[in-house]
Amino acid sequence: TYTYVVRNTGNVTIVAPAAISVSDNKIAAVSCPALPPGGLAPNATLTCTAPYTITQADLDAGSVTNIATATDGIATSPNATATITATQSPALAILKSTTTTSFNTVGTIVPYSYRVTNAGNVTLTQPITVADNKIASVSCPALPPGGLAPGSFVTCSGSYTITQVDLDAGAVTNTASATSGTTTSPTVSLTITGTQTPALTIAKTSTTTSFNAVGTVIPYSYRVTNSGNVTLTQPISITDNKIAAISCPALPVGGLAPGGFVTCTATYTATQADLDAGNVTNTASARSGTTSSPTVSL
Repeated sequence: TYTYVVRNTGNVTIVAPAAISVSDNKIAAVSCPALPPGGLAPNATLTCTAPYTITQADLDAGSVTNIATATDGIATSPNATATITATQSPALAILKSTTTTSFNTVGTIVPYSYRVTNAGNVTLTQPITVADNKIASVSCPALPPGGLAPGSFVTCSGSYTITQVDLDAGAVTNTASATSGTTTSPTVSLTITGTQTPALTIAKTSTTTSFNAVGTVIPYSYRVTNSGNVTLTQPISITDNKIAAISCPALPVGGLAPGGFVTCTATYTATQADLDAGNVTNTASARSGTTSSPTVSL
């Protein structure tokens, strides 16, 4: 509410039917009381009032300035101005979401949506950008004409392609924040869980197709493949029901990736019992940490 103190700065009393009125460049109607009995004497004052409702334009400008004049119908006062400073508090909020709830394959494309809201009290006129620690480019729409008003929002979008590192970690976490000019939102995070399915397969072969003498040395080869979706980092070992020691190479640097394989080797010496039985059958399985293959026989 504005108060206008109108002073009679002349040397004669202002009397009816004259009346004091005030014009304000931002207020349509200013209320002034009637002249006091006997009129408004020189140097006497009369107080008028009017309310003013702050607009978004005032907040955006950082202040509101009113210009007013008073008149009695004959004499008019000089202009008087009053400026009230606004407390501007620009702010942004960001909400990150995705329709992907989990992943289990390298190359899965995860779509992200970023809802960026003007959480402050001033209109933002600088373009909205989103920085995501795992996505190089996030697409944001242009601001509406006139800027992004308080309480309004825009929706940005981006996508991320799942890597083997994400599957091995068991989850992918993205952090993001939004910026408009010098205004930046707090950082938000979103984690999507990976479905890990470690697995091994083993294929057992030999170059020996038959034997006819005790002491025949039979070479065996064991091809052990990572048939799961996570990298195996524990050494490969083979259990064979007829061979005590099987040699397996060290894993590649970084572990055995899905689809990768190692070849283990061993030998078995045929016995009289094998000749009497007419054959020798070995069963074997592979292990890496807590992951075991099915058993195979040859």
